[in-house]
Amino acid sequence: MTTKEYLNQAYYLDKLINAKMEQQQQLRDLIMRITPTLSHDKSSGGSIENKKESYICKYADLEKEIESDIDRLINTKQEIESTINKIKNPKYRLLLTLKYINNKSYEDIAAEMDFKDVRWVHQLHKRALKVIEILK
Repeated sequence: MTTKEYLNQAYYLDKLINAKMEQQQQLRDLIMRITPTLSHDKSSGGSIENKKESYICKYADLEKEIESDIDRLINTKQEIESTINKIKNPKYRLLLTLKYINNKSYEDIAAEMDFKDVRWVHQLHKRALKVIEILK
C-alpha cells in the first residue's frame, strides 16, 4: 500500500458509509410505502406484512454494517492522525490533517493556510508525503 493509499483509507470508508446510509434511506422510504390493501381474499394479507418484515430486517442489518463501518472509520482516522502527528513540521501536519482527516480540497486547504496559490499546497503535500513514507 502506498503512502497516499494509506492516508486515503478514511476518505473511502467515509464515502462507503455515506453510500450505505443512502441505501438505508431508500429502504426506509420503501418500507413506508408498503401498505396493506383491503381485500376479502385472506391469502393476500400475509405477503405484504412478510415483505415489510423482510425489508425491516434488511434495514436493521444495514444499520449494523454502518455502525461497524463507523467504528472502523474512527479507528482508521485515529491511526492516520497518530502517524501524521509524528511529523515535526507543523505546516505538514496541518496540511495532512486537513486533507486526510477533515477531507478538505486543496483549494480549501490553501485558503485555510493563507496560501494564495494552490500549487504551493501541492508542493508541500508532496514533501509531507515523503516525510510520512520515511516514518512508516
